[in-house]
Amino acid sequence: MATCLQTRFWRLLPLFLGLALMTAPLRGTDPALPPRRLQVSVLPVTLSSEDRTVAGTTSALIQDRLKDTLFQEGGYGIVERGDPAVLGPILAELGFQNGGLVAPRESRELGKLAGIEAFVVAGGELSVGMFGCVLSLRIRLIDVETSKLLGLFQVRCKGRARLNPRQSAADAVARAMDSFAAQLRDFHPPSADSM
Repeated sequence: MATCLQTRFWRLLPLFLGLALMTAPLRGTDPALPPRRLQVSVLPVTLSSEDRTVAGTTSALIQDRLKDTLFQEGGYGIVERGDPAVLGPILAELGFQNGGLVAPRESRELGKLAGIEAFVVAGGELSVGMFGCVLSLRIRLIDVETSKLLGLFQVRCKGRARLNPRQSAADAVARAMDSFAAQLRDFHPPSADSM
């Protein structure tokens, strides 16, 4: 008896979900609904440093912390599109569009296809020394459709002197993300509905 009910449940579930989606109010029509989050993708972080091993692990740490900070403090939706096969054509089109070779309509379609409305591009320098690490970051928010700069954030933080340079770099990243979060709280990006 229980398996018969379970079978019916699983067969009818898609129907119920479809009906629920069809009857849900559209965004923008109900003033009680908050504006839709801007969907962003965080591109790999590029750091220049004399110590390449520390720079590599620090870049990955910055990328993860950027996603967390953007989601929690900035209210952004994070689109995980780490596959170069997905991002490659979009980045190529952004380059072509900057040169005036691609119409905005095609660029907009590529962004819609991937579900990405803006890219977060971060880069900077990491100095590793005997008295700690110094991290300088430049974080840009770029509209996929128009390639316009939506926001620019700059942070510079020092990690405490430690015996291990990776610990000092991780401390610098934590401080940098705190500074970035404070800047994000004062930043008012366009809502996804207005883009």
